[in-house]
Amino acid sequence: MIGRLFAPMILIVVAGTMVASTSLAADPVAGRGIAERWCLSCHAGPGGRSGSDAAPTLESLGRQRHDRPHWVRGWLTAPHPPMPDVPLTRDEIEDVVAYLESLAD
Repeated sequence: MIGRLFAPMILIVVAGTMVASTSLAADPVAGRGIAERWCLSCHAGPGGRSGSDAAPTLESLGRQRHDRPHWVRGWLTAPHPPMPDVPLTRDEIEDVVAYLESLAD
């Protein structure tokens, strides 16, 4: 009897958890848009679009293996000169990280 009462509640909690976890997933497509808006003036994108010789390409940043996601997150959260302070939210930073990682594949 008690199992019948709690079963619907358990399903609701599990379903809610699944929805919440999918909404937290980073979006590499959104990250590409952010990178195109903020990064291509210095970092060349795939195919050599824009950028300068002074900054690594986005593809090379995606291929770097030195704790790459944490390093990129830290850099975008608290950039150091010569990189400008780019006003990104945490979700936008996660999207950029997902985009860079997609370039490594």
